[in-house]
Amino acid sequence: MVRQTSLGVALLVLLCGNSPQAVGTVILDQVGPAGGPITTAFAPLAEGLQQEITAGLSGTLQGIELLPAPWTGPSTSCEVFVNVGSPWQTDVCEFAETITLDSADSGDWLFIDPSSAGIALTKGERFVIGVRPTKEYSASWDVSGYSGAQDAYASGQLFSDGLLVAGEADYYDVAFRTYVAVTPDPLPGDTDFDGDVDFGDFNALANHYTGSGGKGMRWVVGDFDGDGDVDFADFNVLANHYTGAKQPPVTPHSPEPSTFVIWSLLAALGMTVGRWRRRK
Repeated sequence: MVRQTSLGVALLVLLCGNSPQAVGTVILDQVGPAGGPITTAFAPLAEGLQQEITAGLSGTLQGIELLPAPWTGPSTSCEVFVNVGSPWQTDVCEFAETITLDSADSGDWLFIDPSSAGIALTKGERFVIGVRPTKEYSASWDVSGYSGAQDAYASGQLFSDGLLVAGEADYYDVAFRTYVAVTPDPLPGDTDFDGDVDFGDFNALANHYTGSGGKGMRWVVGDFDGDGDVDFADFNVLANHYTGAKQPPVTPHSPEPSTFVIWSLLAALGMTVGRWRRRK
């Protein structure tokens, strides 16, 4: 029985973020939201599922999470693997681990640690998370996924036994999360990892503000403390580390957005003072 949930992620972040041999800051990268479960009952020798994922950050893959859907029945085993490249992948995997589950594990996020494989990803690079039965496999293993009119994870598609899972405009994905260690450590508040905290980072946060209790947010949209929401605490992180844009320097003909804001405020103030003087 495996019951590795998001507690594993918390420990991973603490260990990697604070140890002398830290691999970098571990950040939640890509998310396939959980929705209506896709019930996939593998035959004993079926090839399984492969979820295509597009890396949003450059770094080393440190963790993946999957969500087994509820089922009843005997314990079952399967292999979870990672392979760089687009599906369908049939070559040797970069990482593979056999896991055993029982019905008590269903409905909880399953955390798997592929960090020992040293899988280095580049932003925009495609890879797959796969689930396939083992030789000892006898019962079905359901994978919770999403289906509906809106594609929950538009940057990848779901394949089963070598074929695209079609239907409803191919809007099917496994529920997943991926965690990447980025180096050097990002500046707190730097959503786009360009080495500064500027108006662009503020816009990213403002456009995804949820307040306390939000869900599914990531560093790249302003969740700097990793609690799943974008709230006032994250705004404070950004404000306390605000640097403005880096080089190249701003020219008089193309001021950065923050300069526009300052000049607009000064202009409004000047107009107000002018009207007040004329009325005297």
